[in-house]
Amino acid sequence: MPDFFDEAYLTQRRDELQRQYDALDLTISEAEAQQTQIQTNIDQINAILAYAQAGYPEITQLGDIVTPTITQTTSTTATIAWTLPANATGAVIEKANNEEFANAEEVYNDTELEYDIAGVVPGQQLYYRIKAVAEGYSDGDWTVLPFAVLDQLTATDNLVLTPSDEQVDGTFDAVPLATSYKIYRHTANDFDAATLMQTVYTEAFTDDEELTNGTLYHYWIVASAPNYLSSEPVHGSATPSA
Repeated sequence: MPDFFDEAYLTQRRDELQRQYDALDLTISEAEAQQTQIQTNIDQINAILAYAQAGYPEITQLGDIVTPTITQTTSTTATIAWTLPANATGAVIEKANNEEFANAEEVYNDTELEYDIAGVVPGQQLYYRIKAVAEGYSDGDWTVLPFAVLDQLTATDNLVLTPSDEQVDGTFDAVPLATSYKIYRHTANDFDAATLMQTVYTEAFTDDEELTNGTLYHYWIVASAPNYLSSEPVHGSATPSA
């Protein structure tokens, strides 16, 4: 038995905490907080007792979180996504304003595989770290995810689409700081389902790839640049004809 472990004392202490727990009045908010803390202490003691009664089995450490990513989705929001390692049932995420994680704040402790971040500010530098957890296992190691919040490019103006025989030509205004423009296309007005057709480096494009005369095609222009969040898509539509 480990030197720090006294089963008789822990059992006595647990019973004392249980009596305190039962005596609290749940109609009072302060009592509810005390009750929650006492229940946490009881759960911790029960876990130690279960570990002792099992003969102090070796505790296996979980592996690291698999392929964690942090993706900025808008100028003020982002999403952390990951895959759990074997035997893990959940993850814990902490947030800090420094890479030493001084005064880190726990922002997530659950079983989902995504965490949405809101209220970020362009130019802000944040740090997140994530680890795998599971009952009966030692926590996995932390994986650090630095996050520099990007400014978002403005959207282009004056998208002009000119249809012709099995072809659509497009022009649009330049976007300050943009280095390229992604052109998406779909036969339905649904950007999320659209296909990236081409990337251009000037403010014009020609689409003559398998277009059918008489069919309405929807186009979206997205401005891009390194170290900037891509612009919102700008939509237009045209129908080629002979």
